[in-house]
Amino acid sequence: MEHLCEFGYVIVKGNPGDGKTTLSVFIMNHLIEKGKIPIQIRSPSDWDEFISPNENLLVFIDNIFGEISVSQTEVIQWSNRFPEIQTSVGFNVEGNDNMVIITVRNDIYEECKKSLKDESFF
Repeated sequence: MEHLCEFGYVIVKGNPGDGKTTLSVFIMNHLIEKGKIPIQIRSPSDWDEFISPNENLLVFIDNIFGEISVSQTEVIQWSNRFPEIQTSVGFNVEGNDNMVIITVRNDIYEECKKSLKDESFF
């Protein structure tokens, strides 16, 4: 929660069954009570279609690179959007700034790490 409030986005990495989604939903419920508008997106094109700065959104991207297998095309497409994600989020829970919660499995992340344009996002 501290990282999310400081940077506007957080990435929850872990193994299958570790509770990444459960933790994310817990955080989302807390922020919904504070007025955030939840939206879940599943693909890079969803980001382009639904997300604009300062909409007070709480964007949830569960298993960003896939739950079972990796699509290298999606890895590259998401990687291209990392700078946009960072500039579309805010730092104030009370304001209208967007926030993003992303989950990713450790094994999937390791599998696609070579294709990421900017690994520092993670």
